[in-house]
Amino acid sequence: MKILILGEFAEKGGTLSFLKKFIRFNYELGNNAILLIESYHRDSNIKVICDSYNYEYHFYPTRSKLYYNPYISILYDIYIFAAYIRKHSYDLLFISNSSPWMFLILNVINKKTIYFVHSYPDKNLNIFYFLVRTIPLLLRKTARILTVSQYSKSQLIKYIGLNSKRIHVVYNSYTNNLFQTSIPKSDHDIILTLGRLTEIKNPYIWLDVAEKVSELRPTVKFVWVGADKIQMANMYILIKKKKLDQFVEIIKYVDNPNKYLFNTSIYFQPSLSESHGIAVIDAMAAGLPCVVSDVGGMRESVIDNETGYLINPKNVSGFVAKIITLLENEELARTLGSKGKIVAKKLFSENLQKNKLATFIES
Repeated sequence: MKILILGEFAEKGGTLSFLKKFIRFNYELGNNAILLIESYHRDSNIKVICDSYNYEYHFYPTRSKLYYNPYISILYDIYIFAAYIRKHSYDLLFISNSSPWMFLILNVINKKTIYFVHSYPDKNLNIFYFLVRTIPLLLRKTARILTVSQYSKSQLIKYIGLNSKRIHVVYNSYTNNLFQTSIPKSDHDIILTLGRLTEIKNPYIWLDVAEKVSELRPTVKFVWVGADKIQMANMYILIKKKKLDQFVEIIKYVDNPNKYLFNTSIYFQPSLSESHGIAVIDAMAAGLPCVVSDVGGMRESVIDNETGYLINPKNVSGFVAKIITLLENEELARTLGSKGKIVAKKLFSENLQKNKLATFIES
């Protein structure tokens, strides 16, 4: 089967991770793939991945800020279809995107599509964007909508107006080489967080928690991997003000942050919002107990009091209490981590994700 992959993704994060896996999955499934991506990704290593599988890749014009407006986005999407997508011969158009209305119209005008959306709206679109909510009424019978969690599915139904029978959940998968038997012990009690250092990830609450825990446990070290230079500089201003230099470390974004999961005591994710949370399931696969926010798709990964703890993202004392509990009870931490590993293998393996995607592609 020949698949045209329309990949809309951020330069860092889950959408890029998924696209890399999906390209590999198609090679393993024996599909021929062509990748179509925005021009600003010309320097991305995604080209190297395509070359390694002898897959073609092409570029379409980068979407300017104006074309993120849901109405004008429709015009842009139709233009991309007419000028760039129709050029290619393919059996299936697979759209992987991070915004729940971009390219949605292609499910109406293209014969066979799979639309994989990695995020969700958390509020109604402006009333003037009612046209976007009419698109789901026009979807072709051959169109399939996929998303990464039951929570994301419920939000797409609520705010975009998609029919529940149209949407299917395909969970993210952990990185295979994380599934090892044990985690080496560090001289420090390392509390790890992975992800872009943005407001949605709740870095100020994270820092407050680090301050409180370090007062009770002087051997602790909070490590955040995934910042850019500006974010690092801003955070270190606050770190110095709080005199937390020896207890906190911010590390820049790296392509493969998973190595930091080893030699770690606890995984901590205080996000305000998560569609699913790839880093969390990676941490579970690595055997780490997880202390995370009780939001979004993370509720479908971490089982409260069994594989970790779910806490309100604004509850500093709640985060602190659970982290201290795990630090003071290594047997409990190992038990939760081991159970998390079992859940990860059952629900979030690469083979399971690949087989589910293959089912939709083949059908």
